Amino acid sequence: MVLRIYNAYREAYSGLPREIWILSLIMLINRAGTMVMLFFILYLTNVFGFSNQVAGGIISLSALGGIFGALFGGWFADRFGSIKAQIVFLILVGFHFFVMLLAQSLVEITLALFVLMFLNEAVRPGLHSACLDYCEPHQQKRSMGLLRLTINLGMAIGPVIGGFMAEYELWNGMFILDGLTCIASAILLFLFFGFGINRHPALEGSEKKEIQPVQSPWRDQRMLSFGIFYLLMLIVFIQVASTFIKYLQEVYGFSESQIGLINAINPLLIVAVEMVIIKAIEGYSTIRTIAVGSLLLCLGFGLLPFGTSTAFCIFTVVVWTFGEIFAFPMAAAYVAELSNERNRGSYMGFITVMFSCSMIIGPLIGLSLYEIDKDLPWYLALLVGAISFLFLWNMKTENPESQPIVQVSERD
Repeated sequence: MVLRIYNAYREAYSGLPREIWILSLIMLINRAGTMVMLFFILYLTNVFGFSNQVAGGIISLSALGGIFGALFGGWFADRFGSIKAQIVFLILVGFHFFVMLLAQSLVEITLALFVLMFLNEAVRPGLHSACLDYCEPHQQKRSMGLLRLTINLGMAIGPVIGGFMAEYELWNGMFILDGLTCIASAILLFLFFGFGINRHPALEGSEKKEIQPVQSPWRDQRMLSFGIFYLLMLIVFIQVASTFIKYLQEVYGFSESQIGLINAINPLLIVAVEMVIIKAIEGYSTIRTIAVGSLLLCLGFGLLPFGTSTAFCIFTVVVWTFGEIFAFPMAAAYVAELSNERNRGSYMGFITVMFSCSMIIGPLIGLSLYEIDKDLPWYLALLVGAISFLFLWNMKTENPESQPIVQVSERD
């Protein structure tokens, strides 16, 4: 049994390119400092005294910046390179965290958060594109899984530190630490990758087929259909940084440090099992795996009103974490299946736009429903999970219009 488990983990992690490991480790450092956004709802309500609805409105309005950032970041990555895009925007977002400490009024805070969201989301298309640039097609799911694993390992550190800093009102230190880890990540990216063209070495000598016209994701019917249900799933998931925090504090009675520890379960579980699960299911239908993930994710949040103990809360986190494991790495892999090297940044920008849209819609809807009935957001999450599952499960997977421009020969 022990040997079988060992072999499963070895197979899950073996064979991935060195560049994927380096990129993932750098993101580990970056995400270990992620704490401001997770506790920003408490920063707005506890420090500045804004109501839940006003705080949700600030986050939703500011998330418009994420849409523009995702679009611009995707274009920038396609035009100048995925690594260069990350370096530029990580440096900018790092220094912007310091600037945010000067924001005091409602307008200043909203504007500062708008710029932060723009820069944060501009990083994502380049990050996802770089991960795919350095691996062969059959390695894409595990490469995205490894990237998410290290990001979540960092996220297991950030919320715990951030929770204690929030409890002791060390808000300035939280902003500074978040900014420093972004700048450090940009420096490391430059030291290891420079500003060169980002392609997997194995693809340089491979046989190429004629380059097809560059397709926009906004004209790809398969991508648009997927985007609708991906957005619904994200609206539920994004409650973890707004309504979920308030629910744990006001209904479950948890302190800020307890909330940080509860949130740390999610990334730790991802670190423990995600790569093995991805290896086990990589031969299954990508879109149907996403459908199962969407159902589990929504179910986990939907179960919240049915208990109030710490153990039950941990159980719900485990359920929606497994949903995240099935859904999110596969979502990036599905987008990779629909795109090619010339438009991958734009396609990754598309799903980042969906994330930004969820940041606009999610907190506003979630906190507004929360004001009506604290349990209402979670009952609706169950409905969203059922609808998304049915439509994604039955979605066709072929996409003859989008073909990879590089075919790796059998000898490679």
